[in-house]
Amino acid sequence: MKRIHFLLVVLFVMSIQVAWSADAPAVIDRPSADDGPTQISVGIWIADITSIDSAQQSFTAEVAIVLRWKDPRLAHTGNGFVRYPLEQIWHPRIAILNETNSVSHKFPEAVEVEPDGRVNYRQRYAGAFTQPLRLRSFPFDRQTFHIQLVAVRYQLNEVMFVPDQDWVNNGLKQGGGIAPSITLPDWTIENWKTKLLTYALAPGLEYSSYAFEFTAARNVQHYILKSHSSPRLDRDHVVGGLLDRSGQRQFAGQHRDDVDADIDCLSFLHRQSVAAAALHDATGCLYSSKHIARFPFPHRGCGDDHSR
Repeated sequence: MKRIHFLLVVLFVMSIQVAWSADAPAVIDRPSADDGPTQISVGIWIADITSIDSAQQSFTAEVAIVLRWKDPRLAHTGNGFVRYPLEQIWHPRIAILNETNSVSHKFPEAVEVEPDGRVNYRQRYAGAFTQPLRLRSFPFDRQTFHIQLVAVRYQLNEVMFVPDQDWVNNGLKQGGGIAPSITLPDWTIENWKTKLLTYALAPGLEYSSYAFEFTAARNVQHYILKSHSSPRLDRDHVVGGLLDRSGQRQFAGQHRDDVDADIDCLSFLHRQSVAAAALHDATGCLYSSKHIARFPFPHRGCGDDHSR
């Protein structure tokens, strides 16, 4: 009985290996290289955006990416998909340029091949992505965020990205989109787009690239409520936004006490429920470019003339 059980286990393992490899050759060269660039169809779906961190210059999101390309060498006579490990076949070696070490891959690194040789790769990425932000207009700022794909090793004349036509035919313009309901509470997504790019690693080393970009505006009302519950705002964010230079942010700490006095005044105006115009004027006073170098007004009222 034990022997039969052992044989069944061995046969099961062998069947998995056969199904996984499925007569796949060691395909490492680009398919149909003599016929021009290999076309890679791209579908990008932002499933969720959970946070935008101005201090860390990053945003946290879950991103689903689908890539498709044609490799006639992998055509088969079956009726369904044949699955292969990604590294066993040729693939465009996609990397996300701005992902951090926190980004995880939720799906196995594998592809499914249709009978005609069309290869389908699907992956879901979750984690933080870097994004330089310009905070000079904080908290009335509007920022552009992106997920940028790069085909490592391949130039535009070798690999060409295009929006996934299947997604376009199903109503997803440009082969992408953002989920209508996302977690992000303090920003409003205004628009998005995809575009073909070139990534210059070094002079003479330019790789094919593709980006999904979205623009978001900070929700000032949410920020006011947040600052009301915690009157002293994130001082480093404020000073960093005024300086707007990463090299100067190290000096933010020495200005904290000066900024605190005016933040308290701004918070007081919030609590008094002033009109939006008055709030804007008060904030404009706080973020005046005349105070970028120094903050010489720790003891003045928010309504005082700071031009002296």
